[in-house]
Amino acid sequence: MQKVLYIIGTYYQLSESYIHVEMNTLIEKGFEVKIIALRKPDCPAKNHLPYQIISDEKEIIEYAKEYQPDIIHTHWIFYQLPLVYRVAKALDVGFTIRSHSFDILWKKSSLKQKIRRLKKNVNFKKIINDPLCRGVLAFPFAKKILVDSGIKAEKVIESFPVVDFEKFHDETDNGEDILNMGAAIKKKGFENFMNLAKKLPDLKFKLYAIGYNKKEYEKLNKKLGMPISIEDSVELDEMPAIYKKSAWLVYTAHKKNAQVGWPLCALEAMASGTGVCLPNIRADMKDYIGDAGIIYSDIEELKDIITKPVPQEMRQKGLERAKQYDIRNQIHLLTDLWRQKP
Repeated sequence: MQKVLYIIGTYYQLSESYIHVEMNTLIEKGFEVKIIALRKPDCPAKNHLPYQIISDEKEIIEYAKEYQPDIIHTHWIFYQLPLVYRVAKALDVGFTIRSHSFDILWKKSSLKQKIRRLKKNVNFKKIINDPLCRGVLAFPFAKKILVDSGIKAEKVIESFPVVDFEKFHDETDNGEDILNMGAAIKKKGFENFMNLAKKLPDLKFKLYAIGYNKKEYEKLNKKLGMPISIEDSVELDEMPAIYKKSAWLVYTAHKKNAQVGWPLCALEAMASGTGVCLPNIRADMKDYIGDAGIIYSDIEELKDIITKPVPQEMRQKGLERAKQYDIRNQIHLLTDLWRQKP
């Protein structure tokens, strides 16, 4: 049995269920998992695995030395990675990273600021290219970004978002709600969802917004005449029922701040038989869902689409797409790295 030590920023935010799903899958596969979070989550999930909150580096190293992990794993090329690297060096043990979107996608102005800050404080390229780093799992579109930044190509393993297909798989009929969801932050463009709802008053638009700027969106919704229902965020185990109530998932993104990556909820929705509409913010969005969903350039394009049932062929392709990226089929991309000799 391999022993895995997670060192992550928080555990676990409702908007970061993918970390929890990955951990549970590893445990199912026979791995032993211990979790260190550096701080408390802003929007905590109630159902979680046992974990420690430790912010002091010396305490983390002491904990790690006592545990003696076979591998250290983290998520995001971000804040905690230099700490992970130092702990790995202290134990002379390898580490891996699963990157996502927000740690890869930056506006040019933000990226310049980030690079200046990183050059001054952290050499991420050196950390990832170090022999102790077994590799980085990254979305296919992100590989070029990482390689262009100086990370060795062999360190980057292409991986799609992974879904707990079994949890969401349900081929029975869906309800009629129009769904959107996610962290209530500017880049999600929830105002587009509200504007679409105003034009289709006969449909029920429901937004499951998680924390952050939720109150601001509630004010905007009120100002617009309450075209949507802003619901309380729910636990991961409650989400399958939400998808089944929904005919379509209309995912939105802010046009001028389009740093949205490949939303995991698209796969969850597809597994549930819900139709998926994603914004055409980059060419790779089509690579993600193919013809298993709708890629729209303007929210207005959806007015006629979401008033009709999801085409049966598209629904079936969505189910197949989600099954293809079931985490149980994809977890080997991570665990194969752990079996490599340093």
